[in-house]
Amino acid sequence: MGTQTPRSTWGRWQMTSVERSKKNTARWIEWYLQRRDTAEFQKYQSEMLARNRNTDRFREMSRRQARLYAQRHPEKIKARNALTHALERGEIVRPLECGDCGNAPSPGRDGRTQIQAHHDDYSRPLEVRWLCRLCHAKLDRKY
Repeated sequence: MGTQTPRSTWGRWQMTSVERSKKNTARWIEWYLQRRDTAEFQKYQSEMLARNRNTDRFREMSRRQARLYAQRHPEKIKARNALTHALERGEIVRPLECGDCGNAPSPGRDGRTQIQAHHDDYSRPLEVRWLCRLCHAKLDRKY
């Protein structure tokens, strides 16, 4: 019989494929979070998006992803549509200030306020919290 290799030298092979996958995912997320706010990374992302945005393949993928999202989250789509129609009819008025921090962000390129609606409960589509982009992102990261 041959000698066995001690477990300490096995390295990554002693992990299951699920453990390796989780470890690799964690590494990728850490790498992305460290670089996503750098100007160089944002420039790279915008260049890649501009290069791929106008291809038929990209358009088809976008349509397919939108259909899948609508199939998986019909309650979200219904709530967003109901809110959009209420805003268009004037039943609800979008405020100019964030409901959490009180910040009044400058209007966007289209002249509209940058305050976003957040649904705490999709079964109540017209009950929303109006938040600035930063507060909305912080709140969504909690879930």
